[in-house]
Amino acid sequence: MLFDLALRRDVWRTFVATGLVLLALLVTVTLMEALRITANGSISPSDTLQWLGWLLGSQSPLVVVLAWSIALMAVQSRLYAGSEMVIWFASGISLARLLRPLLLASLPVALLTLALGWWLQPTSAAQQQRLTDQYAAGSVLARLTPGVFQAFPGKGALFLDQPEGPDAASTLYALTAQDAISAMGLNSDTARIGQDSTASGRARDATLQAGELIHQDPASGTTDRVRFEALQWLDQRPPAERAAVPWEQRPSAELWRTRAQPEARAELFGRLSPAVLLMVMVLLSAVLAVHHPRQPSVWGWLGLGLVALIYFNTQFLAQRWLQQDRAAWGLIVAGVHGIPLALALALLYWRQYQGVRRPGLWPRRSAA
Repeated sequence: MLFDLALRRDVWRTFVATGLVLLALLVTVTLMEALRITANGSISPSDTLQWLGWLLGSQSPLVVVLAWSIALMAVQSRLYAGSEMVIWFASGISLARLLRPLLLASLPVALLTLALGWWLQPTSAAQQQRLTDQYAAGSVLARLTPGVFQAFPGKGALFLDQPEGPDAASTLYALTAQDAISAMGLNSDTARIGQDSTASGRARDATLQAGELIHQDPASGTTDRVRFEALQWLDQRPPAERAAVPWEQRPSAELWRTRAQPEARAELFGRLSPAVLLMVMVLLSAVLAVHHPRQPSVWGWLGLGLVALIYFNTQFLAQRWLQQDRAAWGLIVAGVHGIPLALALALLYWRQYQGVRRPGLWPRRSAA
């Protein structure tokens, strides 16, 4: 009992430390992705941290599985390196007995992974899409910030300079690209951006005063300048039609009700698989961590990484097959999860006896 409590406590401490390290690495990678998307004009700069948080939430099941697998491998490797497992085996206790505290400790982690995949993963995907659609449906003029160059992919760019004083005039520059043939610039002494209350509620106007309209044609090299006293630019967009909600953004309860469709089965398979993978990795780690205390080896770690890599790629391929309805649900589950589970049990049996005949399993014939 005391050994079980100490072992579970050691695994949990290692799991928390490993999870924080993996989370820091994931934040670094996803922060670069969030900054890239913000620079491309897909989301609002003020929503970057929120979008980053939802992106981390969608990847949380994978982080939990990897952190727990590494924690199990590290703790068991320390047991062998400290000769504790030598004493364990010399006392007549089998390797399978070690799995009892590990499985009990892994059960709440598997439930946590299941909850993250069932609720947090679709919610994160839906919130990410909401931030993107909300920014795309807004007015172009609403995105202007004085002193910030605002680019719109495929449409052009706008720049509203920063006035030097409270009474100084601003200058609005607009550049529109049409197949990279012509460019148009707006230069105005004063620029005012206001809200126009219309039926759609998505209209904004920019009133320019005492400026000129510049149009350059690179093909002919001509430049046309037209001066104006006042120019009003109305940016109005009709409400976008609501498209079908992608399967990865739909609640898991809805997917379960529509599991007769291949796309729903594929998405459910992807959300439930990390919890099953975690329990399989418990068995595999107990086998791969075995090594001689005086001969440290990295083959167990390499084997764990290779198994995880093959497992994740096989799961991704199986999910695509389910979407295309190329294989039955039971066959995919048996192939992706049943084969690794059978392999883990076979390796555990081999490590347990290592060629020694188990009493009662292969009974010897009597000499008579």
